[in-house]
Amino acid sequence: MLEQLKYSRQSLWNEIKNILPYEKSGNIIGTLVVPYRKVIDGIIFVLRKEYRWKILPREYGSGSTCH
Repeated sequence: MLEQLKYSRQSLWNEIKNILPYEKSGNIIGTLVVPYRKVIDGIIFVLRKEYRWKILPREYGSGSTCH
């Protein structure tokens, strides 16, 4: 089951990454850059678990970044 979940997330990511703009590099001054993959995983997590954005686990970035 866990492998199936990993595969479905990976296949979804492969579809989504092609329509996103290029990511900014991590060495710019100012706001911390969060990778798109982390943000997409956070959005999927909230939608599947029906959590509130404010209690999103830190591993996905902040709730305000993901929503």
